[in-house]
Amino acid sequence: SSSAPWLKYYGDTPQHLKYPQKTIYEMVKAAADKYPKNYAYEFMGKKTTYAEFMQKIDAA
Repeated sequence: SSSAPWLKYYGDTPQHLKYPQKTIYEMVKAAADKYPKNYAYEFMGKKTTYAEFMQKIDAA
């Protein structure tokens, strides 16, 4: 389409993804419950686990 010329490069990748009907909090909490020691993110060289991330979220 001329309004979205990048779509021709998508190949088999869908244009839209289906997301669960959950809040971001619920999705992060589920990941933290399942993978507490995995890294949720890295920012400026500091890695934060999902367990640490949830502590920060719940303290906010």
